[in-house]
Amino acid sequence: MLPTVFRPGQRLEPFTRAVAAKLPDSLGLRSMLAGLLWLTLHLTYTQAQTVYQNNFEAAGNAGSEWQPASFATTPKGARRFIGRFANEGTTLTLGNLPAHSAVTVSFDLLVIQSWDGSNTGFGPDLWEWSVGGERTLLRATFSNSSDAGLRQSYPDSYPYSLNAGGTGAAERNTLGFPTVPSYSGGTDSVYRMTNTFAHSGGRLVLRFGALGSA
Repeated sequence: MLPTVFRPGQRLEPFTRAVAAKLPDSLGLRSMLAGLLWLTLHLTYTQAQTVYQNNFEAAGNAGSEWQPASFATTPKGARRFIGRFANEGTTLTLGNLPAHSAVTVSFDLLVIQSWDGSNTGFGPDLWEWSVGGERTLLRATFSNSSDAGLRQSYPDSYPYSLNAGGTGAAERNTLGFPTVPSYSGGTDSVYRMTNTFAHSGGRLVLRFGALGSA
């Protein structure tokens, strides 16, 4: 299935897709990955309409709207996703949008392997989502560990809160990724995200990226 643009009133079919990011192994024994599942984009003017969805389950599904783009698969469940990326992340660019006053974007965020939250010794391990690289929609730390020293800011923005690792996750340790040596935590978490923001232009650029250190 190729990228799809929806018209008002058109029925949506189920789909699964993801974006992933991986920090270079040269950062040490610890390994960070992030991913996005089932990204849906709605525009609001007089009524809401879904204008974009993508299915990354086949190699040809990511068009030029995603840059950069490559593929991988989760060890458990064989969830195919677009990735893996280093700190440069990936960008979704859409043009020729119909008239609208707001945008709603929804997706599942995968936080995979050794995310260390707000810890300044191993991190902070941040994930950021922005419009055009300028307007930040979310900038938060995540952790897959229950260690009190590896707390995360999410569901709040970094650096304003310290919450237990995995706070707000819809799934934990379901993707089958291997454990990381020396890391006292789980292997993955899945977070369900949605954000509505004011927007009226005909072109929309969304950037997704991990920011971290060993």
